[in-house]
Amino acid sequence: EERNPLLASRPEEERIPLLASRPEEERNPLLASRPEEERNPLLASRPEEERIPLLASRPEEERIPLLASRPEEERIPLLASRPEEERIPLLASRPEEERNPLLASRPEEERIPLLASRPEEERNPLLASRPEEERIPLLASRPEEERILS
Repeated sequence: EERNPLLASRPEEERIPLLASRPEEERNPLLASRPEEERNPLLASRPEEERIPLLASRPEEERIPLLASRPEEERIPLLASRPEEERIPLLASRPEEERNPLLASRPEEERIPLLASRPEEERNPLLASRPEEERIPLLASRPEEERILS
């Protein structure tokens, strides 16, 4: 550039063709620590998925680590009105206690009001294989004739 001033106005890729295939961070190490929006200002106005296509398939927490601790409704405001199953399809198959840990400490009847009217065997399938005396302790103290009649 000093020996040939006309070169100074050309981009580095034209001056040194081999550099053209390297990522900008390698060509200019100081750039590596800056966010991409600072390195390439035109990118700042585009959604992250357009700026870095590979990011589109990653969960938002990986794309923007600070978001991981925020509730999803804050991270993506439009999601707040959708049921959790629509917001995160994989959650639909998880029990509600896993989807919302605060529920785990509440009795099942409070967590899922419709369950309160179901027999305990339906609410807790593992009970179905136990003898009735274990499932319903009050029955255990009745004579067998009463238990069978009921």
